[in-house]
Amino acid sequence: MSELCTNPKKPKLKEDEEEEEANVSCREEQEEVLVALVEHRSNEIERLNHHISNYQNKLVEAERSLQNSKAKLAQLRGASVPSISSKKDQKPLKTLRNVSEDYASPSPSKTLRPCDSSDHPRSSCGSSVSKAKTVVVKQKSETSRDSPNVKDRGMKRKFEHKEHQELIRLIARNSSPTTVKCHTSNQISSQHKRKLRSLILCPVNEQLFATSSLDGMVSLWQLQPGRLAASLLSTTDCLSRKQRRWAEDMAWHPSGNTLFSVYTADDGDSQISILNLNKTRGVTFLENKPHIKGIINNIKFMPWESTCFVTGGSDHAVVLWNESDDEENKWKSKTLHRNLHSAAVMGVDGMRNKNVILSVGADKRIYGFDVQVGRADYKHQIDYKCMSILANPCDFNLFMVQSG
Repeated sequence: MSELCTNPKKPKLKEDEEEEEANVSCREEQEEVLVALVEHRSNEIERLNHHISNYQNKLVEAERSLQNSKAKLAQLRGASVPSISSKKDQKPLKTLRNVSEDYASPSPSKTLRPCDSSDHPRSSCGSSVSKAKTVVVKQKSETSRDSPNVKDRGMKRKFEHKEHQELIRLIARNSSPTTVKCHTSNQISSQHKRKLRSLILCPVNEQLFATSSLDGMVSLWQLQPGRLAASLLSTTDCLSRKQRRWAEDMAWHPSGNTLFSVYTADDGDSQISILNLNKTRGVTFLENKPHIKGIINNIKFMPWESTCFVTGGSDHAVVLWNESDDEENKWKSKTLHRNLHSAAVMGVDGMRNKNVILSVGADKRIYGFDVQVGRADYKHQIDYKCMSILANPCDFNLFMVQSG
């Protein structure tokens, strides 16, 4: 009888345990579902916030463009013909719209061509304005070529002031990585005998670019209308005078008329060369040799109103070069610092909103040097060697560093 009484209790206990396990597993499943739902909705909120910020930026840009268009319309309605022609005369004369023709035949009449009438607002007096503009431009181009000692080199160039755009808060906002899709491309023979060293784009003509290689030659190229091919316009021997070394780096003058190249500071060799694209005399070398030793790794023109460029070398030095007011192709050098970096300076650039020169080196350091104050404004250090630096053209507080 005792065995018969105890047997019915065992199934009941087993049922309670199974029910409890079922409740636990059900609770875990519900928890997993809720966690996944919370994560999904959090990502959705983040994505919507990202879209909102993008639309807000687009709204600000659209409002700014609308205000600029209204201002131009009001100015056009209230302006007279003489005021328009006088404004056109103030524009810089030197361009590279027809640099291929200039380089082949540097005649004054081919140096400049008047802009198409489609580039300006149409009016009943457009023909007279274009004729007056053509005459003025040709006369000024002839006088500038006939008198090379005119003191326009030391004057401040007409600088394009860009508005600051806040981009830092938009960086790394995507929750997942995106793939950059490459469109159709075409391989073009460089026609250099040795490896390419650098390629730079013309700042005033998007159709032109220049290349240099270890053979010491600098080539000027022009993109064809399809932009899948390029035509070689000219090739110039730019080897240094003593050691016959190739250019380590190049930079295009903001006017687009000359190419600057840097070499080495060893054995008293030339450190800077200037290739003039509008004259037949070819390459000239600067007399100043501020770098002490080693390779000059980088040259960069500063985005400032006064024309100047900066070089960084393996002697740990950062040198500022200012254009002379007296003579053509005369530049005054000033060593900004030589002891901040403990290794070779690999890259330099300038901030657009203030006179601060950025420099990066193989010592893993990043410096911002205030030219007016004469001391370092800030310093950063990363875990790898710094190879180059590039300032953002829209956000003046943002720059990018390439590391090793």
